[in-house]
Amino acid sequence: MDGARQHEIANALNLDLWTSTIKVPGRIDMRVTPHDKKNFESLVRNIELRGTRLNWELLHEDLGEAIEQERTANEAAQAAAGGFFDSYANYTQMMEFLTQLQATYPSFTYVANQWQQCPRDGWRGLTDALSALSLSFSRVGMCRSIVNVGTTIEGRAINGIVISGNASPNATKPAIVINGCQHAREWISPMTVAYIAQALCTNYTTDPNVKQIVDSFEITVIPIVNADGYVYTQTERLWRKNRRINANSSCIGVDLNRNWDYEWGLPSGSSPLPCSDTYHGTAGFSEPEETSVAKYISSKVQSITNTHTSLTLSLSLSVVIQWRVTRRLD
Repeated sequence: MDGARQHEIANALNLDLWTSTIKVPGRIDMRVTPHDKKNFESLVRNIELRGTRLNWELLHEDLGEAIEQERTANEAAQAAAGGFFDSYANYTQMMEFLTQLQATYPSFTYVANQWQQCPRDGWRGLTDALSALSLSFSRVGMCRSIVNVGTTIEGRAINGIVISGNASPNATKPAIVINGCQHAREWISPMTVAYIAQALCTNYTTDPNVKQIVDSFEITVIPIVNADGYVYTQTERLWRKNRRINANSSCIGVDLNRNWDYEWGLPSGSSPLPCSDTYHGTAGFSEPEETSVAKYISSKVQSITNTHTSLTLSLSLSVVIQWRVTRRLD
């Protein structure tokens, strides 16, 4: 079954597919509402009548109850005032975490958000500020500048933290951009990305391998790309897309992970229907969230000899490596 047919059936039956590609033999996870349960059972019977045996397992009799249990446990963990990673952080808490992490390790981090005034012992003047933005790190103790990554449709900042240690004079480092929460409901994604940032900072002085990585690369960690959707999941837990108001449709949102410009709109894996959870938008990079991240990644392409990589953390316990940008010919 090709991707276009998969999504046609899913949309017709109002199925929430949790597996992006269906293979035979293979497994597919999906969510079915009580209202559509009979239609789904009829689909299964029709498939089996055609000679295809389906083995299925009910994972959650009441997913809503499981979500409520998760919410209760998360609230209890936060009320206990334990460690940051003992619970799922909301958007505000994640932004505070990034600010605190940068303040704790100011010698090799700065927060990627918006420009602010540099400290008195930092760079002087526009030329030096632009040099900082170009990320040619020559010493620890540079101005801890704040650089714009972008804003969402509803005006929330897309923040990240930039981590880089010592470098030889006038060195230009290869860049790595790690981002999370393209899909709003994947709460584990921003927490994992934030944990990577903390691990790089806290282990820099004690782990030679971490020090080598931080000294060799300029690493930007952006925990939450889909900030509007992430905030919305605090009340609508399984919301996936951003909060785009789509023209001529009552359905809201674009699947940001299907909005990248490269080979945008392919029928396999995305949908042209605004009501679909995999709706790819009206055009590649139609959404400010993806456009901002893409421009930020593009700004890291500094020389013909460096390869720049972007990583995305996803629901399926996967590190998704996007198409890499290189100008090296060999």
